[in-house]
Amino acid sequence: MPAPSTAPIARTLRRAALLAAAAALGCEEEPADSVFAKIGRAPPREELVEVELGEFSVPVPVVLESAVGRFEPANLMEVQFRLFAVVEPAQRTRVERLAARNEGRIRDKVITVCRQTPRDDLAEAQWATLKAHLFDAVQPLLGGTVVRGLGVNQVMKEEL
Repeated sequence: MPAPSTAPIARTLRRAALLAAAAALGCEEEPADSVFAKIGRAPPREELVEVELGEFSVPVPVVLESAVGRFEPANLMEVQFRLFAVVEPAQRTRVERLAARNEGRIRDKVITVCRQTPRDDLAEAQWATLKAHLFDAVQPLLGGTVVRGLGVNQVMKEEL
């Protein structure tokens, strides 16, 4: 009888070694507790609520450049809007309490930021720059990082 061939056994051993190497290198299915699963995500919009911060009507002095090259405070612009904070529902009462406690300081910060904002930033369609400055000024008074964002609505700009 001829001796049994070792080729099928060697082939099986090579396949097993390749599968073991592939498993060791990470070619298997990703575990459920991977790095990506641990990354926290922002909650969907439905899980955030708005906290009213008040209505504001701020006269803003606008400095126009005249033909002679001097700056003259020739105009006033009035901006009117409602301001609200966007927070998680669990933080709503805390932010409402802080907003009531710091109402005067919040109004002062909002007026200061509006009056220091250049005319071009007030002319932006979405007020992105103004909202960013308002957020930086008001967020510490409302509990810091619990405030996810600020929003404005009912915006009116009038030249006076």
